[in-house]
Amino acid sequence: SENLLNGTVPTELGQLTALELVGIYKNLLTGVLPTELGMITNLQEFFAYNNRLSGTLPTELGQWTALRGLSLYNNFLTGALPTELGQLTAMTELQIHYNSLTGTLPTALGLLTGMSLLRVNNNFLTGRLPTELGQLNALTGLMVDRNFLTGMLPSELGKVTSLIVFYAYNNSLTGTIPIEYGQWIDLQLFVVDDNSLIGRLPTELGTWKALKIFSIRSNGITGTVPIEFGLLSSLQSLDLYNNSLYG
Repeated sequence: SENLLNGTVPTELGQLTALELVGIYKNLLTGVLPTELGMITNLQEFFAYNNRLSGTLPTELGQWTALRGLSLYNNFLTGALPTELGQLTAMTELQIHYNSLTGTLPTALGLLTGMSLLRVNNNFLTGRLPTELGQLNALTGLMVDRNFLTGMLPSELGKVTSLIVFYAYNNSLTGTIPIEYGQWIDLQLFVVDDNSLIGRLPTELGTWKALKIFSIRSNGITGTVPIEFGLLSSLQSLDLYNNSLYG
C-alpha cells in the first residue's frame, strides 16, 4: 500500500488460500477485481481503496465468509452490489463510497447483523432504503448520501438504537421523518438535506441529547419547530433553511 504500483491485480493471488489480509490501497492499480480472489476463503480484511480499479464486484467475493472489513472506496467500480455480500456475516465495515455503482441496495445487507459502518455514498444507487437495514443492531454509521435513492425513510431503522451518524442528503427521498427515529438516543449527526421530505418535525426527536448537527435544508418540511428541540443541549448546528416551516 501507499506506493506507485500500477497494472492489474494478479489472478494468482487467489492461490494464497491462507492469506488473511490484503492491503493494496493508495496505488495506481487498474483493471477489474479477479474472480479468483474468492478462493482466499480465510481472508479477514481487504483494503484496495484509492486506486483506479474498474468493473463490477465479483459475486465470488461472497465466499469471504471470514471477512470483517472491505474497503474499496475511491475507485471506478460499476454495476450493482451483489446479493452475495449478504453471506459475509462476519463483516463489520463496508466502505464502497466514491465509485460509480448502480442498482439498488440489496436487502441481503440486513443479514450482516454485526455491521458497524456502512458507507455507500457518492454512487449512482437507486431504489429504496431497504427496511431490512433495521436488523443491523450494531450499526453506528450509515452514509447513503449523494445517490438517487427514492421512497420513504424506513421506520424500521428506528430499531438501530446504536446509530451515531445518519447521512442521506442529496437523494430523492420522500415522506416524513419517522417518529421511531426518536429511539436513536446516541445520535450525533443527522443530515438529510436536498430531498423531498414532507410533514412535521416529530417531537420525539427531542430525545437526541447527544445530537450535534441537525440539517434538513431544502425539503418540504412543514409545521412549527417543536419546543422539544430546546432539550438538545449538545446541538452545535441547526439548519432548517428552505422548507415550509412557520410559527
